[in-house]
Amino acid sequence: MYFTRDYGFTPNSISEFSVEISDERWEELIKGQSNGKVILYDEKGFPNLGDPIVLNHEQMIYGVEQKKNYILQEITNKTQIWQTQLALGIITDANKVMLTLWMDYARKIIEIDSNDYHDINWPTSP
Repeated sequence: MYFTRDYGFTPNSISEFSVEISDERWEELIKGQSNGKVILYDEKGFPNLGDPIVLNHEQMIYGVEQKKNYILQEITNKTQIWQTQLALGIITDANKVMLTLWMDYARKIIEIDSNDYHDINWPTSP
């Protein structure tokens, strides 16, 4: 059995970062994970069990804000050409519909209250 930090457990070595572990170690790691531990890796790439990271209130809010900003940037990247076409009056009807859908999605993302991080229902993109 092999472990690679980017891919987890695999039956074969799939990259230069793969490390070989015994079947017994694999079973120990899986059992630990089922008991609430998380699988981490050390500086050499070997998997170990650890406690889950618990974020405080401010960190959770920050994480939500980061995700919102990332999504909004992706929306901007996706719609920038359509917005320019709209401003120039050369947008097609189909692209105008898509722009409207994406802008509605952006509005929903903006309206997410980061303080409600326990109960966020993230909207799906168009």
